[in-house]
Amino acid sequence: MSSSVFIIRIQDKQSETAWKVHAEYRGDSTGEKNDIFEFSAEDFRHLNTLSTKDYGIYLGKALFQNDLREFFKSAFHSSQKLMKVTLSIDVEDSSNSDNLRALHWERLCVPMDQSWQYLPLEQRLPFSHHVSTANLDRKYSPIQKDNLKALVLVASPENLETEYNLASFDIEVTVAGIRSAFGDIPCDILANHIQDAIGLPTLKKLIECLTNTNPPYTILHIVSHGSIDQRGNTWLYWSNEANQVEPILGGDLIEKLCIVQNLPHLIFLCSCSSANYCGGLAQGLIQTLATPTVVAMTDSVTIKTATELAHNFYPRLLKSGEVDVALQQAAAPLAERHDITIPALFSSRLDNQFLFLSPSVKEIVDNSPNSKNLNIDHSQKSRDKREFEYDAYISYVDEEPDSTWVWNILVPKLEDAGLKIAVSGDTDIAGVAKVVNIERGLKLSRLTLVVLSALYLANTMGEFENVMIQTISIQEGTARLVIIEKDAVDLPNLPYRLQQLTAVKLNHPHRAEREFQKLIQQLKQPLPYRTSDGVYEI
Repeated sequence: MSSSVFIIRIQDKQSETAWKVHAEYRGDSTGEKNDIFEFSAEDFRHLNTLSTKDYGIYLGKALFQNDLREFFKSAFHSSQKLMKVTLSIDVEDSSNSDNLRALHWERLCVPMDQSWQYLPLEQRLPFSHHVSTANLDRKYSPIQKDNLKALVLVASPENLETEYNLASFDIEVTVAGIRSAFGDIPCDILANHIQDAIGLPTLKKLIECLTNTNPPYTILHIVSHGSIDQRGNTWLYWSNEANQVEPILGGDLIEKLCIVQNLPHLIFLCSCSSANYCGGLAQGLIQTLATPTVVAMTDSVTIKTATELAHNFYPRLLKSGEVDVALQQAAAPLAERHDITIPALFSSRLDNQFLFLSPSVKEIVDNSPNSKNLNIDHSQKSRDKREFEYDAYISYVDEEPDSTWVWNILVPKLEDAGLKIAVSGDTDIAGVAKVVNIERGLKLSRLTLVVLSALYLANTMGEFENVMIQTISIQEGTARLVIIEKDAVDLPNLPYRLQQLTAVKLNHPHRAEREFQKLIQQLKQPLPYRTSDGVYEI
């Protein structure tokens, strides 16, 4: 699904009671708006006296004022009735900023249909909390249904009630419900008193399973009690080998996960208080491990709500492939629950695309009732994403200003869209000749993006890279080279082999954002290939 996105960033502090808000709309049209979010100490105190819905309305009215409210309504009208909404809190540390982060943003209400509606329950506005990551080294390949495999950890140790004053829950019923939710998705269980479990719900066993299982798990689903301490740290109450409580600090869990090579793409934390803007586990998983998507609980939640939500969620995820869409659809039947706004989606990706569901040409033909009567040669069919380690290899000159533009603008926007990107040098093996490393990087990537500039045209190694990928394309009968115009370049200055290619004009004064979205869509599609008629198809 190609959806519009409305991005809200609460940013720089303007005064003791005001912060800058930057809103951006990306769809068939684009636009930006800056505004101010004003919230006094009295506002903070007043929120604590309100019901959950009134809290969300009060917060929404403070955020969506004047120009921003009209911009939001206009964007939704332009979106053809489905617009994703992401919110990020990017403020500098201070006591007031901590208070801002600590607000229950998962209760946020938005102006819809002449009233104020819960954003997390509004199916026309799939909602996520966007969290940036500084970890550029860990990559997550796009996945399809065939890649799905889940690891489920369910912990309800014997001494929960006697020593921690926490209610135990029925492990067998919980596991049966999760298995039913996964349907045909293979899943392994870590739990006590489950006959076919592969181990106990301990931290040691979790790391062992994530490390040694091949193919790797793409989903990690955790059911356990959780809490948050005064510093904002998450604690999970798992088991030790004697089935007694083993408190796990969220930071320690993240540290252990750092050693795992292939981490899950989706982590579902059915644990109370496993997310908060002041340092919760969900945010830490994204910030430190670059986990693409985490569903977590922002406060105390009943085991009934968490279990039923998961039961509704996974079948819808298989259908749509989009986590935000699936989560809000899953929550809709539970809208009357007092704790249904507590589950929240945290993501490093703006589109929240989890599965790539488009069938290949061969699948479409093979499933056709007349397929046996068709004489079609699949030898040059479009390439499947899994044949390539990277969606794109970026060929550029590592000099200013090109270097800053690539690392600060191009790479973040592509990776935010869920694409796996290799930049020149990422695929190099130490001790191997540079030209051999370049060829390796080009072959590992489905497409090569050439960042065209005056610097690039004067660089001999850049020339070598684009000549090599064009040679590979000719040999394969594919189209693997994409030209990106970062700066205006006179056509006569281009080599003939580049003049004949259609370029992506990211320097266009009006079409730049639209061109960016077209580029992202192409990078998510199969590799274009040359047919016997001499035309290129996907």
